[in-house]
Amino acid sequence: MAYKFLFKAFLLLGFIFLIHNSLSLIPLANAAELKLDSSQKEVGAGQQIEVALTLDSQNQILNALEAKIFWSDNLEFISVNEGDSIVGLWVQRPELKDNQIFFSGIMPGGYRGVQSSAWQGVQPGEVLRMVFQAKEIGLAKIFLNNARVLLNNGTGTEAKLTVRGLNLNIGEKPGQVFTEKADNIPPEEFFPDMANDPNIFSGKWFLIFKARDFGSGIGHYEILEDYPLFYFKNIFFWQRNNSITAESPYVLLRQDLKSRITVKAVDKSGNFRVAVMEPRNPLQWYENYLVWCAIIIVGFVAYFIIRRRI
Repeated sequence: MAYKFLFKAFLLLGFIFLIHNSLSLIPLANAAELKLDSSQKEVGAGQQIEVALTLDSQNQILNALEAKIFWSDNLEFISVNEGDSIVGLWVQRPELKDNQIFFSGIMPGGYRGVQSSAWQGVQPGEVLRMVFQAKEIGLAKIFLNNARVLLNNGTGTEAKLTVRGLNLNIGEKPGQVFTEKADNIPPEEFFPDMANDPNIFSGKWFLIFKARDFGSGIGHYEILEDYPLFYFKNIFFWQRNNSITAESPYVLLRQDLKSRITVKAVDKSGNFRVAVMEPRNPLQWYENYLVWCAIIIVGFVAYFIIRRRI
């Protein structure tokens, strides 16, 4: 009887071991996480609070995300900053509309997490930061809705996602004080790129650009397409020689690629950085009307000299 009992016990242990190993071979589908967090857990009425939204990919490679951010009535939205964002290209930059913030962006090449020599592996990356002001005493809530992330698998498969909102206590006594730092540093140096694709903008040439600003964040971009001053093309496009406010991607007004393109990134504190792209197809000498004026003048002078000698 003892042998039979031991035999059954070994069979049971073997079965448990087999099941455990089989389950360990099955890849677990971890869900990515969008999380709202703040270093300030309690604030006083009238104080400002900074809230960060981060994305943890859970070892998946993601390439796009979107969401809406809402908050309770006892909070007042002040500003949003995406200067240190993991998003490389905004389809819809974060902006306030109807008392909510909607954003949609792409991470070209895929995003798995933030790497650094200060830690091993990867850590969650920042999507954006917001500043709110506490208005009334009570429990304040900030939460996400309609959030989704896409896998970088070539087909844009929607990944599993968990979202975590944030609860804050607004009390009578002042809590940890948050003050925005003065920003007098211009955006980082950036390099616009030009491209065209038959499937995008009807094959027209367009500009892609993104500047980073780790202070107040990028406020807007200004673009100027200008031909050299003394060229014939300026006669026909003189009215367009002013910079315009634009976003990336930007369809070029002058598809001949003969104009110089200036992109000015201005942060929310008024600091700016300028990037200049020289013409891909430079204008030829005979397109400069000063050259023709000089030729005509020289021709007249030569004509009168020869006529006097005759």
